[in-house]
Amino acid sequence: SRTKVLEQLYNKFPDLFLSSQDFSRFSMISRVGDFDFDIIVRVPNFPDPKGASVEMEPAFSHLLDQCEVKELSSRSQNMTELLEGIELLLLKNEHDRKKPPLLCAEEVKKTAQVLVVLDEV
Repeated sequence: SRTKVLEQLYNKFPDLFLSSQDFSRFSMISRVGDFDFDIIVRVPNFPDPKGASVEMEPAFSHLLDQCEVKELSSRSQNMTELLEGIELLLLKNEHDRKKPPLLCAEEVKKTAQVLVVLDEV
C-alpha cells in the first residue's frame, strides 16, 4: 500500500517530505559540496517511479540532467531505487565538475607581480 511504501521511504530518506495529498509530489533536501538545496520529485503514479521528474532551484539545475532522470525513472523498479539514483546522479555530477588546476610556481610569481602593480594603482 502507499502508506507502507511511504513509511519505508521515510526510514531510508529522513529528508524526504510528502508535499501533496495525492502522493504525487515529494520534497527532499540534497547536499552538493557545501550547499543544501531543495529538490521536488514528481511521481505521477506513486509508488511506481515510472514517469517521475525532478525540479530544482535554477542555480543547481546544472547538476541534474533531465534526460538522465527520465532514464532513471524508467528503469527504477521502486521508489527507493529512484531516490538513491537521484542522489547518485547529484554526487556523480558534483565530482565531475572541473576543479581548478593548482597554480605552478611561475603562475604564482606572475600573479604576485600583477597584485603589486594593482596595489600601486
